[in-house]
Amino acid sequence: MRDVALIIVFLSASAYSGVFAKTKEPKTYSEQGSVVATKIREQSATTDVYTDNEGKTQGGSSYVRRLPVYRIETDTKFYELEGRRKQILALGDTIRFRMEKKWAYVQQGDKEQRFRVVGVQLKQSK
Repeated sequence: MRDVALIIVFLSASAYSGVFAKTKEPKTYSEQGSVVATKIREQSATTDVYTDNEGKTQGGSSYVRRLPVYRIETDTKFYELEGRRKQILALGDTIRFRMEKKWAYVQQGDKEQRFRVVGVQLKQSK
């Protein structure tokens, strides 16, 4: 009798979780464009200054980060997308991407690469 009760509880719980489980919608890459320009943007930064346990001042060094920036031309807009570290897109590449807030997600095979959107410009109508 106890086994039957456990089976009923288990089946009820699995049916309940199936009803409320969220299904992930497939990601759609609605934008398509080509890389028309690339450049390297230099960004300087400094580390925080702090005092260690012995009273010595540490940190305060500065460094320069070089980030690739791509200009993407679509049918209606120009996008400026900033990459992370190394340059992965080449001039003339055609890409598919989707926009989410301040980020562009570029489809690359079965993976996607995230880029920060640093500029959007409408194309001039002729």
